[in-house]
Amino acid sequence: MNSALLGSAILDFMAVHRLRICALALAALLLAGCAPAPPLPVAAPSVPAGFPDAFYREAAARGEPVFSIDGARSLALIHVYRGGSLGAKFGHDHLVSSRGVRGHILLPNDLAAARVDLYLSLDTLAVDDPERLAAERMPAKLSAASIEATRRNMLGAVLDAARYPFAVIHATCGNPGCTGLSAQVTLHGVTRRLNIPLELERKSRRLVASGHFELRQTDFGITPYSALGGALLVRDRLDLSFCIEAANG
Repeated sequence: MNSALLGSAILDFMAVHRLRICALALAALLLAGCAPAPPLPVAAPSVPAGFPDAFYREAAARGEPVFSIDGARSLALIHVYRGGSLGAKFGHDHLVSSRGVRGHILLPNDLAAARVDLYLSLDTLAVDDPERLAAERMPAKLSAASIEATRRNMLGAVLDAARYPFAVIHATCGNPGCTGLSAQVTLHGVTRRLNIPLELERKSRRLVASGHFELRQTDFGITPYSALGGALLVRDRLDLSFCIEAANG
């Protein structure tokens, strides 16, 4: 083999070798994201500091119509979307859910005086719960280990739930018919005002409130997950929906 052919063969070998190294590095990074992570220290469930339980106890003692949220019958859903140039091939959309909503609703006849205070302990968030995926007609694609690793990453690196363990909402009716809430949403230590569409159904001593809205993680100082220079990422926008049941007495 002459020197020119030998040089060309060496260059071809090196190019293939580099491609194999890049492929292995990408595979290792993706697998690392699915590997079990160490346990995350999340604050034990409790009521957020300053939560106005006393206000509602006093209102109930005066005979005002106070409804306490039934967490077991309430549901919050968060749709999380993949993005980036590699998202379609290697990423996954996720459905985050919780039955950990707690709090109270004051619903007098004059809806202009209505008020809502609720909170969600972030350690109640579940990722890709099979029952919820089936209900939303979303395919189940990840192993249990990958789902748990995703959840730990979400609570740790993204939400910093050990430091900011709650999402808190204080809201009043945004219009006379209370078809929307003017809400102060506190997440990740940041408070933003959002208008949340609302549907109310009142049956005797029970109340059902449902709605949906969207938020952007960066509005709350949260940096969405990103890897490979943004080629694999979670989109900033999240879609949230809720169905809250509450009882009076």
